[in-house]
Amino acid sequence: MSMEANEAKAALGSIEETQEKLAAAVACPPWRHLAFGLIMAALVVQVALPTPLQFGLLACAMAGVAIVAVSDRRRKGMFVNGWRRGPTLPVSIAMMVMLFGLMFVASLVAWDGAPFWYAALAGAAAFVLATAGSVFWQRIYVRALGQKLSA
Repeated sequence: MSMEANEAKAALGSIEETQEKLAAAVACPPWRHLAFGLIMAALVVQVALPTPLQFGLLACAMAGVAIVAVSDRRRKGMFVNGWRRGPTLPVSIAMMVMLFGLMFVASLVAWDGAPFWYAALAGAAAFVLATAGSVFWQRIYVRALGQKLSA
């Protein structure tokens, strides 16, 4: 093999190694997806609560966002914002639309005196949707990241 071929082979190996390291860095453990689901569920349910409890749960959700961001930065050295251009944006928008719809259902408790189980069911649906959406978002992000690095 010539020197150029060896250099090219080494460069390709280095690219593949970098891709694997970056994909591993952005991969989240299961608790991270569950935390996102819990935060989104809290945001959905809080609209149905009396004002003091509403603000308390909202503050807890915002603290949860801060804790997740700090944890990501410590664990991976970065926090990846979910609102970014590319193939993940439609996933973020779809999750937002569905979560706002669930917030509307939960708000019926406060507005129309609907039973609280409307809000509880909306919160449970938000938890499942956001957790699954977080996993799905990550898979698309890692796949897109690999395609950008190979190009």
